Amino acid sequence: MSRPSLKLISGGSRSPSRLDWATVEQALCATGELDEPRTIKFQRLILSRLFGVSVLEADQYITDGGDDCGIDCFVLDYNDNKIHLVSTKTVETFDKANKNFPGVEVSKLICFVRDLVRKSDSLPLRCNPLLRSKLTEAWDAMDSGRVFVICVHICSNQSNLIERDFRSLREGLVEFRALAFEHSLSRLSDEVSKNWSPPTLKVLKFVGGEQFEHTKPAVNSQITTRALVGTVRLSDLCDFLRDPQTSFVDENLFHANVRGHLGIQNPVNREIADTLRGPDNHRFFFLNNGITIVCEKYLYQSGGFPVTLHRPQIVNGRQTAETIFAVCGKPSSAADLTVAIRVIETSDPDLIEEISIATNSQSRIGARDLRANSSIAKKLGAGLERLGYSYVRKRGETSLRPPEKTIDALKGAQLILAYLKGLPEKAKTDTSSMFGEAFEDVFDPNLVTPELLVSAHNIFLAIEQEKHRAMLTMRASGLSAASTEHWLVEGSFHVLYCVGLMVRKRQSDLSNHDACAPLIEEAMQLVGRYYEDADRVAAYRLFRSVKAREDLRQLIEGVKLNSTQSRQLGFGF
Repeated sequence: MSRPSLKLISGGSRSPSRLDWATVEQALCATGELDEPRTIKFQRLILSRLFGVSVLEADQYITDGGDDCGIDCFVLDYNDNKIHLVSTKTVETFDKANKNFPGVEVSKLICFVRDLVRKSDSLPLRCNPLLRSKLTEAWDAMDSGRVFVICVHICSNQSNLIERDFRSLREGLVEFRALAFEHSLSRLSDEVSKNWSPPTLKVLKFVGGEQFEHTKPAVNSQITTRALVGTVRLSDLCDFLRDPQTSFVDENLFHANVRGHLGIQNPVNREIADTLRGPDNHRFFFLNNGITIVCEKYLYQSGGFPVTLHRPQIVNGRQTAETIFAVCGKPSSAADLTVAIRVIETSDPDLIEEISIATNSQSRIGARDLRANSSIAKKLGAGLERLGYSYVRKRGETSLRPPEKTIDALKGAQLILAYLKGLPEKAKTDTSSMFGEAFEDVFDPNLVTPELLVSAHNIFLAIEQEKHRAMLTMRASGLSAASTEHWLVEGSFHVLYCVGLMVRKRQSDLSNHDACAPLIEEAMQLVGRYYEDADRVAAYRLFRSVKAREDLRQLIEGVKLNSTQSRQLGFGF
């Protein structure tokens, strides 16, 4: 019997299918209640799948509504120094899924990025309160010296922008060094199902005479694993990386890689780029660890002939590869430099996974992940497990329990700072030091217990539910630039802080959730009244001030603030 003709497809360019629609629709429905708007549920899906934001926390990044300037989600990523601006469109039926994303949005997105970068005085006046709060936070971070790369994302459960419109968007953002990305229905379906197909064939040209082949028969098997090691000119590597249809990097080369591209402004990648552009770039080969590629088969003939790779995947060195492409993808003095390449021929998924883990084990590790195996992290994890909760100690780790039974280490640190340590403004803003120099103080084993974390977690869940209802009310009333923000969107950690103060005042146990829960409503009323007396101070600024924390403490202790005191707010950070 003859084999059927199978055609490999790429999620980036193919037309959406009914299966794509069903796949995304199922995931969309799982992000909210039946009576919630599809638009909000789709935006939660985008935030969770593309940016790793918990569905429970996604709403605080959603800015969709009247006067949203085309920005439906605004994600400020302090770890990667990126501002993600997301524009979404959601259609109701599959019959409309083949329509292109509306090109009319392009000019609005370019204008917003322009005014964001230039800090236009008129921009906040055109934004609804949710977007205005995010914009203010971004500008404050920039004023403090942070440098961000702006990434604009076009996301929909339909087809991409037409090529002319996407080109206009990309070219319009060049002046502001901003990047543009598209996530259509077919691409989202692949992301939801992790469905992808590596390129069928790719050709890689090694430097003649600078390669050798290693062959190793597997023990107790007739399978032989081969590896080809050599050097490749950076210009030839760029040809290998380039997608011939888009002229950009072929994303399908990286699906087996453990990390996404961290951007040219990432500290490590910036060092690579600086080396390539610098006067000593001839040292690049000796300073870089190179790139590892796995493939099902390669065809190699000595003598400087190009090597043909069947279904290649770059499992290590993505940051190196994409930075080289960014620097050398067009004429560059570094194009003739070389990089070490290792090609491994195997179709064994277990071996591919082992290679990926082993070759990525020396990457720089964030402070949080460095603390993931600390003694207190392990003990908290074991204790929470006995209480029926999962403790996510490191990035990329997943929990099999529902969100309300899962405590992320970062969120745990924030809860401890607000509830136990009495520092709500730091819980909201100072996530960098929680696992750095302040780790031993935050996770003090003499004070922090699994029971305390569970109590704080469940109190905060109740506060977040109220915040969620407040945001729904804001949207239902019709967002506009004239709308007022709800203080709870920014002040949730201060409510948790006040609950902690009230528990102490009553000499109760912070770990006793049943005793603490009745105080949530009183704490919310207190913080709400305090905000109303703050004389038009934006909630974003108010709840980042040290004075707000001290004023609330005095109110709980029975000290009445006079009108002058409550209206002359100082802002210390």
